[in-house]
Amino acid sequence: MVSWQHQPISTDQADVDKGCSKLYWFCSNFFLIQPMSNFLNHLQQQIKQANITASMPLMGELSGLCYSNEALLIDYTRLFAGLKAGYGPPPPYESLHCSPYRREDVITSVSAAYAAAGFGNLQYQGCPPDHIGTELRFMAMLYGMLISDKEQYNQLLKIATDFKQQHILVWIPSYCDLLEQVAQTPFYRQVARIVKQLLSHISSV
Repeated sequence: MVSWQHQPISTDQADVDKGCSKLYWFCSNFFLIQPMSNFLNHLQQQIKQANITASMPLMGELSGLCYSNEALLIDYTRLFAGLKAGYGPPPPYESLHCSPYRREDVITSVSAAYAAAGFGNLQYQGCPPDHIGTELRFMAMLYGMLISDKEQYNQLLKIATDFKQQHILVWIPSYCDLLEQVAQTPFYRQVARIVKQLLSHISSV
Protein backbone atom coordinates (compact mmCIF):
# COMPACT_ATOMS: atom_id res chain seq x y z
CA MET A 1 0.00 0.00 0.00
CA VAL A 2 1.30 3.43 -0.92
CA SER A 3 1.87 5.84 1.97
CA TRP A 4 1.02 9.38 0.97
CA GLN A 5 3.57 12.19 1.09
CA HIS A 6 3.81 15.39 -0.93
CA GLN A 7 6.12 15.29 -3.97
CA PRO A 8 6.40 18.31 -6.29
CA ILE A 9 6.05 17.75 -10.03
CA SER A 10 6.66 20.01 -13.03
CA THR A 11 3.82 21.16 -15.28
CA ASP A 12 5.44 19.50 -18.29
CA GLN A 13 5.67 16.16 -16.51
CA ALA A 14 2.05 16.47 -15.38
CA ASP A 15 1.04 16.89 -19.04
CA VAL A 16 3.00 13.77 -20.00
CA ASP A 17 1.40 11.74 -17.21
CA LYS A 18 -2.06 12.98 -18.17
CA GLY A 19 -1.49 11.96 -21.78
CA CYS A 20 -0.28 8.50 -20.75
CA SER A 21 -3.33 8.03 -18.54
CA LYS A 22 -5.72 8.95 -21.35
CA LEU A 23 -4.06 6.69 -23.90
CA TYR A 24 -3.92 3.65 -21.63
CA TRP A 25 -7.58 4.09 -20.67
CA PHE A 26 -8.59 4.65 -24.28
CA CYS A 27 -6.93 1.41 -25.40
CA SER A 28 -8.25 -0.63 -22.49
CA ASN A 29 -11.80 0.01 -23.72
CA PHE A 30 -11.21 -2.00 -26.90
CA PHE A 31 -10.89 -5.19 -24.84
CA LEU A 32 -13.44 -4.52 -22.10
CA ILE A 33 -16.39 -3.08 -24.05
CA GLN A 34 -18.36 -4.84 -26.77
CA PRO A 35 -18.44 -2.94 -30.10
CA MET A 36 -22.06 -1.81 -29.83
CA SER A 37 -23.29 1.40 -31.49
CA ASN A 38 -23.11 3.57 -28.36
CA PHE A 39 -19.50 2.62 -27.69
CA LEU A 40 -18.45 3.11 -31.31
CA ASN A 41 -20.20 6.49 -31.53
CA HIS A 42 -18.42 7.61 -28.37
CA LEU A 43 -15.17 6.28 -29.80
CA GLN A 44 -15.59 8.39 -32.93
CA GLN A 45 -16.12 11.49 -30.80
CA GLN A 46 -12.93 10.79 -28.87
CA ILE A 47 -10.93 10.21 -32.03
CA LYS A 48 -11.90 13.67 -33.26
CA GLN A 49 -10.06 15.19 -30.32
CA ALA A 50 -6.80 16.63 -31.67
CA ASN A 51 -4.77 15.55 -28.65
CA ILE A 52 -5.64 11.89 -29.21
CA THR A 53 -4.91 11.78 -32.94
CA ALA A 54 -1.75 13.85 -32.56
CA SER A 55 -0.32 11.35 -30.08
CA MET A 56 -1.69 8.30 -31.88
CA PRO A 57 -1.87 8.86 -35.68
CA LEU A 58 -3.45 5.43 -36.26
CA MET A 59 -6.53 6.57 -34.31
CA GLY A 60 -7.60 8.72 -37.23
CA GLU A 61 -7.66 5.67 -39.50
CA LEU A 62 -9.90 3.83 -37.03
CA SER A 63 -12.67 6.43 -37.32
CA GLY A 64 -13.92 5.06 -40.64
CA LEU A 65 -14.21 1.58 -39.15
CA CYS A 66 -16.41 2.48 -36.16
CA TYR A 67 -19.68 0.99 -37.37
CA SER A 68 -21.45 -1.71 -35.41
CA ASN A 69 -22.39 -4.84 -37.32
CA GLU A 70 -22.77 -8.55 -36.71
CA ALA A 71 -19.31 -9.39 -38.05
CA LEU A 72 -17.68 -7.00 -35.57
CA LEU A 73 -19.57 -8.47 -32.61
CA ILE A 74 -18.70 -12.00 -33.71
CA ASP A 75 -15.05 -11.08 -34.05
CA TYR A 76 -14.99 -9.51 -30.58
CA THR A 77 -16.41 -12.71 -29.07
CA ARG A 78 -14.13 -14.98 -31.09
CA LEU A 79 -10.99 -12.98 -30.24
CA PHE A 80 -11.53 -12.22 -26.56
CA ALA A 81 -14.10 -14.54 -24.97
CA GLY A 82 -12.18 -17.82 -25.18
CA LEU A 83 -15.37 -19.79 -25.73
CA LYS A 84 -13.66 -23.01 -26.82
CA ALA A 85 -10.33 -24.31 -28.06
CA GLY A 86 -9.86 -23.76 -31.76
CA TYR A 87 -12.40 -20.93 -31.93
CA GLY A 88 -10.13 -17.93 -31.98
CA PRO A 89 -6.87 -17.39 -30.07
CA PRO A 90 -6.46 -17.90 -26.32
CA PRO A 91 -8.18 -15.03 -24.48
CA PRO A 92 -6.03 -11.98 -23.72
CA TYR A 93 -4.67 -13.04 -20.32
CA GLU A 94 -0.99 -12.57 -19.63
CA SER A 95 -0.77 -15.97 -17.94
CA LEU A 96 -1.99 -17.66 -21.14
CA HIS A 97 0.51 -15.92 -23.38
CA CYS A 98 3.57 -16.63 -21.22
CA SER A 99 5.03 -19.99 -20.24
CA PRO A 100 2.28 -22.16 -18.66
CA TYR A 101 4.65 -22.86 -15.78
CA ARG A 102 4.40 -19.19 -14.78
CA ARG A 103 0.60 -18.85 -14.70
CA GLU A 104 0.18 -18.64 -10.93
CA ASP A 105 3.30 -16.48 -10.62
CA VAL A 106 1.92 -14.02 -13.18
CA ILE A 107 -1.45 -13.68 -11.45
CA THR A 108 0.20 -13.30 -8.04
CA SER A 109 2.59 -10.67 -9.38
CA VAL A 110 -0.03 -8.48 -11.09
CA SER A 111 -2.33 -8.73 -8.06
CA ALA A 112 0.53 -7.65 -5.78
CA ALA A 113 1.16 -4.60 -7.97
CA TYR A 114 -2.51 -3.61 -7.80
CA ALA A 115 -2.48 -3.94 -4.02
CA ALA A 116 0.78 -1.97 -3.70
CA ALA A 117 -0.83 0.94 -5.52
CA GLY A 118 -3.87 0.80 -3.24
CA PHE A 119 -6.36 -0.79 -5.66
CA GLY A 120 -6.81 -4.12 -3.89
CA ASN A 121 -8.39 -6.87 -5.98
CA LEU A 122 -8.65 -5.02 -9.30
CA GLN A 123 -10.99 -6.70 -11.80
CA TYR A 124 -13.43 -5.58 -14.49
CA GLN A 125 -16.61 -7.38 -15.52
CA GLY A 126 -15.39 -10.70 -14.16
CA CYS A 127 -12.11 -10.55 -16.10
CA PRO A 128 -9.08 -12.05 -14.32
CA PRO A 129 -6.41 -9.72 -12.91
CA ASP A 130 -4.05 -10.41 -15.81
CA HIS A 131 -6.58 -9.55 -18.54
CA ILE A 132 -5.14 -7.07 -21.03
CA GLY A 133 -7.93 -4.58 -20.35
CA THR A 134 -7.36 -4.74 -16.60
CA GLU A 135 -3.61 -4.26 -16.97
CA LEU A 136 -4.05 -1.29 -19.30
CA ARG A 137 -6.62 0.31 -16.99
CA PHE A 138 -4.29 -0.17 -14.05
CA MET A 139 -1.62 1.79 -15.92
CA ALA A 140 -4.19 4.48 -16.77
CA MET A 141 -5.19 4.85 -13.13
CA LEU A 142 -1.59 4.89 -11.94
CA TYR A 143 -0.72 7.75 -14.28
CA GLY A 144 -3.92 9.48 -13.21
CA MET A 145 -2.84 9.22 -9.58
CA LEU A 146 0.50 10.79 -10.48
CA ILE A 147 -1.26 14.01 -11.54
CA SER A 148 -4.16 14.08 -9.07
CA ASP A 149 -2.52 14.80 -5.72
CA LYS A 150 1.22 14.86 -6.49
CA GLU A 151 1.70 12.56 -3.53
CA GLN A 152 4.26 9.78 -3.37
CA TYR A 153 5.10 10.53 -6.99
CA ASN A 154 8.37 8.60 -7.06
CA GLN A 155 6.90 5.51 -5.42
CA LEU A 156 3.91 5.42 -7.76
CA LEU A 157 6.12 6.05 -10.77
CA LYS A 158 8.31 3.10 -9.76
CA ILE A 159 5.23 0.86 -9.53
CA ALA A 160 4.19 2.01 -13.01
CA THR A 161 7.68 1.56 -14.48
CA ASP A 162 8.15 -1.87 -12.93
CA PHE A 163 4.71 -3.05 -14.06
CA LYS A 164 5.34 -1.83 -17.58
CA GLN A 165 8.69 -3.63 -17.78
CA GLN A 166 7.69 -6.81 -15.96
CA HIS A 167 4.23 -7.27 -17.47
CA ILE A 168 2.95 -4.87 -20.16
CA LEU A 169 5.98 -5.02 -22.46
CA VAL A 170 6.62 -8.72 -21.78
CA TRP A 171 3.52 -9.96 -23.58
CA ILE A 172 1.20 -7.31 -25.03
CA PRO A 173 3.30 -6.39 -28.12
CA SER A 174 3.58 -10.05 -29.16
CA TYR A 175 -0.10 -10.60 -28.34
CA CYS A 176 -0.98 -7.68 -30.63
CA ASP A 177 1.10 -9.26 -33.41
CA LEU A 178 -1.06 -12.38 -33.01
CA LEU A 179 -4.25 -10.32 -32.83
CA GLU A 180 -3.40 -8.53 -36.06
CA GLN A 181 -2.88 -11.87 -37.79
CA VAL A 182 -6.05 -13.63 -36.60
CA ALA A 183 -8.59 -10.78 -36.48
CA GLN A 184 -11.21 -11.15 -39.18
CA THR A 185 -12.34 -7.52 -39.22
CA PRO A 186 -10.35 -4.41 -40.22
CA PHE A 187 -11.43 -2.78 -36.94
CA TYR A 188 -9.62 -5.25 -34.68
CA ARG A 189 -6.60 -5.46 -36.96
CA GLN A 190 -6.35 -1.70 -36.54
CA VAL A 191 -6.85 -2.03 -32.77
CA ALA A 192 -3.81 -4.33 -32.65
CA ARG A 193 -1.72 -1.75 -34.50
CA ILE A 194 -2.94 1.07 -32.24
CA VAL A 195 -2.05 -0.74 -29.02
CA LYS A 196 1.42 -1.55 -30.36
CA GLN A 197 1.81 2.11 -31.28
CA LEU A 198 0.70 3.12 -27.78
CA LEU A 199 3.36 0.95 -26.18
CA SER A 200 6.02 2.17 -28.58
CA HIS A 201 5.02 5.77 -27.83
CA ILE A 202 4.98 5.29 -24.06
CA SER A 203 7.88 2.86 -23.65
CA SER A 204 10.33 5.76 -23.54
CA VAL A 205 8.21 7.84 -21.12
